[in-house]
Amino acid sequence: MATVFLIVLSYIILAYGERTTLDISKRDEAKIFFMEFNRTELSHTTYNPRHGVVICRIVSGNSLIWKQDQRNEQCVRFVVYRLYGMERVAYALISRDKLYYRYYRFKQGEWKELNSDVYNEVFARLLLEQKVNIRDIDPAMFSTHEYTPFGIPSFTYVPISKYRIATIADGSDLIWESEDHKCEYFVIHGDPKDPKLVQLFINCRNTYKLLYFERRDGQWVPVTKESFYSKLEELDNETGTVM
Repeated sequence: MATVFLIVLSYIILAYGERTTLDISKRDEAKIFFMEFNRTELSHTTYNPRHGVVICRIVSGNSLIWKQDQRNEQCVRFVVYRLYGMERVAYALISRDKLYYRYYRFKQGEWKELNSDVYNEVFARLLLEQKVNIRDIDPAMFSTHEYTPFGIPSFTYVPISKYRIATIADGSDLIWESEDHKCEYFVIHGDPKDPKLVQLFINCRNTYKLLYFERRDGQWVPVTKESFYSKLEELDNETGTVM
């Protein structure tokens, strides 16, 4: 009964309402009602048109997410999920002759439409994705191994099976962010309280590669394998001199 009422109301609003574009990069509280639900990791924002307003298009800045195919079509609700503040997935509840859903994923800087099965799979993974701060690593999330292959101590962190690494950061400084890639493990070389070199083992659709990062002038930058090991040797020599 509630669904029938919503559809009838939608037809009335479509006939007499003010047509507008929802831009999720801005806040237009005169036309859109916002509801935000914040958690430490996964949060979401719900966008609903105010009374008398018809959402006929959805954008994020200059990027189009959805637009009506027919004049009797409108979005009655749009929900965006963010992981650690970064947009990941969204869905739109659309009213036409009946109510139906459209699903989206934010990938490589743009919103792409998904079918419901893929959306549910991606959303389920989000619940297990974790942001790793290399200065405050949760021991409950990782199996940790210390070894000394280069003269200075190295620490390997392997996430336990149910977790997936979403991002690796040094405080607020982002080092690496996952898209379709999976970080199997990462290595901090040297003092973990003052990290200078980080090595990532990445699985990209069953193709494996190593990524190398160095902290220079307080910022993390990707470097070549040769530059990485040259710096590692330099740190090893410094450690040997101190000893």
